[in-house]
Amino acid sequence: FMSFVSNLQAQYQFQKKKQRDKMVRAYISIDKMKKIENLVEVLEDQYKISKNQLEEKEEHDKKLKLKIEKAEAMTQSLKSIIKIDEEESHKKISQTKLLTQINEEEMGQVKPALSKAINSIKMLQKGDINEMKGLAEPPLPVKLVMEIICILLNVDRNWKSAVMILSDPLFISTIAQFDENHHIPVTTLKTIVEISQDPVFESAASGAYSIAAKTLCLFEKAFIDYETVYRKLEPKQNELE
Repeated sequence: FMSFVSNLQAQYQFQKKKQRDKMVRAYISIDKMKKIENLVEVLEDQYKISKNQLEEKEEHDKKLKLKIEKAEAMTQSLKSIIKIDEEESHKKISQTKLLTQINEEEMGQVKPALSKAINSIKMLQKGDINEMKGLAEPPLPVKLVMEIICILLNVDRNWKSAVMILSDPLFISTIAQFDENHHIPVTTLKTIVEISQDPVFESAASGAYSIAAKTLCLFEKAFIDYETVYRKLEPKQNELE
């Protein structure tokens, strides 16, 4: 009987220990589950944060991409504008060079004659002027020459006015001022051109009437030629400026 009781107690202690081990393992499992749940919650929170950060980054990258594309489009537009401006500038420079060359060539054909004519006027002697001034009945060519002088000096177009002009001690220096920098109104130019086209006018340049008449006639022709070219080139000159 005592042996049976001892076996029963041993069996009881074994079952008790076994049950206690099960409970320990159960507590351990519960603790692990709680830790796992906590870890899952942490991971979920980190995932949400990472997801939000990723979405924000994607939105930022999208906006940045749009800005870059816009900047590239503006850059391309500016390049196109600059290219057009450069082409127009090169074209304008070429046109300017061409117009300048034309102006220089055409003015070069008339400017020397005007300078020569003015130098000839400066070399006139007092006796040459008095000779023409003393003509009681001046020939028509001489009258036409002095009529142009009267127009240039803005006085009455008659021989009396012409004599007064020739009597002026500053006559030569006054006429010499009509150089390449002295321009007259287009209406005035038209008037003296009409006078110079009279066939009789040309004969004054022969010197048959007086040295002064010849010198003044050649000056008037040179001045008319110069002013005519100047007025023709004036619009082109304005384009250059």
